[in-house]
Amino acid sequence: SILNTMNSAQSCVSLEEDRDFVLGDVAHDPSLLQYCSDELKGDKEIVIAALKQDMSGEILRYASDELKNDKDVVMVAIKNNWTSFRYASLEIRDNFDVVLFAIKINSSALMYASSRLKEDESLEALANRVRKGQSLKYQSSSKLDDKDFVLSQVQIDGTELEFVSTRLRDNC
Repeated sequence: SILNTMNSAQSCVSLEEDRDFVLGDVAHDPSLLQYCSDELKGDKEIVIAALKQDMSGEILRYASDELKNDKDVVMVAIKNNWTSFRYASLEIRDNFDVVLFAIKINSSALMYASSRLKEDESLEALANRVRKGQSLKYQSSSKLDDKDFVLSQVQIDGTELEFVSTRLRDNC
């Protein structure tokens, strides 16, 4: 951006009608989202542009409540920095798919899930497996040929099928 950070922060306030300008600025410096109007904090494209550059995990906190409750927006935030999950709406933190996605990125994300999902045995098992490196992705080829082991992992998380050995797949 042509402007320095202080002037850019002022630009979010004074040039709100120039959406493209703001979009470019938050993509360059995501912290500028905090200075934007509520209308711009509710603009999905602007918020996602900021989230994609967020290294702090703090930017989701400045998004509108509506976007904190948007599954796609929250998943972009989590993908870039899993700690941003703490700023998602309570409803999103009670969404099984979002919590599953977050845990796959970092098992500690379970701490931000709803009380109900923190008690879900399959999510807890997945979090424990991720902590221990138990995902099939990280197993030896001999483990990937072990039908009982693979079955136990796939029952917890069906997406693990992609890591099953070709030999075991062909024999089933």
